[in-house]
Amino acid sequence: ASSCFGSWRRETQIAKREALLASERLAQETARSELFEQLELERERAASEVERLRRALFEETQQRTLLQENLKRVFMRGVCALNFEATVLLLK
Repeated sequence: ASSCFGSWRRETQIAKREALLASERLAQETARSELFEQLELERERAASEVERLRRALFEETQQRTLLQENLKRVFMRGVCALNFEATVLLLK
């Protein structure tokens, strides 16, 4: 009877350990899956932010180029006007 009880006790302890290990593995797998989901969401957010910043940079570059072209045009008009006035003064 003692050996029968000892055998049953060992099997019960082994089954309990295996159940505990399975539970821990499941918890670890769940945590791992959640981490991967969070990483994927963060990657998508980062990619979206990079694209938004890329568009903003492109728009800023276009605005700066347009501003520089307009500034050149205004400066050249001023230079031409000064040259015209100088020519008028020299001809008088």
